[in-house]
Amino acid sequence: TVKDFAPVSLTHLTPYVFVVSAQSSVQSLAELIRHVRANPGKVSYGTTGPGSPQQLSTLLLAQQLGLPEMTEIQYKGSSAAHPDLIANRVTFMIDPLAAAAPHIKSGLLRALAVTTPQRNAAHPAIPTAIEGGVAGYDFASWGGLFAPAATPRPIVMRLNEEIRKVLTGDAMKKRFDEMGLVAKPSAPEEFGQFLVAEMNRWK
Repeated sequence: TVKDFAPVSLTHLTPYVFVVSAQSSVQSLAELIRHVRANPGKVSYGTTGPGSPQQLSTLLLAQQLGLPEMTEIQYKGSSAAHPDLIANRVTFMIDPLAAAAPHIKSGLLRALAVTTPQRNAAHPAIPTAIEGGVAGYDFASWGGLFAPAATPRPIVMRLNEEIRKVLTGDAMKKRFDEMGLVAKPSAPEEFGQFLVAEMNRWK
């Protein structure tokens, strides 16, 4: 990946959110963590399969906090998981904020915390995981634009300039807010460093 592509720019971050059923007695992330510790092997969490953001973000939490074993329930997608989550048949899920937002808004799911270090501009009332007591927790999936490795530098820079214009424009910002995404234009070098850091982090 590092050798074959020339990083052009990050485009966006996709924030995730800890959610439980509105029927659940769990009211906060701190309460969820206490519940997991008190019920080893009895807590279940939803994912969209091996290597999915939902799985990795949960394993990251468990690793950081030294949590006891939990049962992973795999689904074909977030929408497939939501009926069991809403019915409180699954204890919790770390889901894309955009996917969970309609059910949070309708009151069927309770948002405990977002996974990013900053609160989400479109959902400012939801605290961060760090605010919820998980020091240093930071998770988001991301998108970016690459060119072939041999692309001339002036072309990479021109692409970068045009992407930055689009991502900082009012129309795209409004659309990203609606989708629960965070626009994240970056310099090519910054994106390259970010990529290497992410690869090392998730090894």
